Amino acid sequence: MISRVKVLLAERRMTMQGLADAAGVHRDTVGRWCTDDGIGGMRMKDAESVAAALGCRVSDLFGETGEAPSGQ
Repeated sequence: MISRVKVLLAERRMTMQGLADAAGVHRDTVGRWCTDDGIGGMRMKDAESVAAALGCRVSDLFGETGEAPSGQ
């Protein structure tokens, strides 16, 4: 699974801490989600919070594979 979180953060000029605060998670968790290995562990409720904070759809958080986050 491919993470697009880091790209979306840069496009929106948002920090990992800013996203963590908006999504109600720890900064280290956002850091994990910025990696291809870590994004697979994202729960659906977290994906929804992150997407809302970034102003995008949940599917935009993931690369071209189109796989949904775990916990769906």
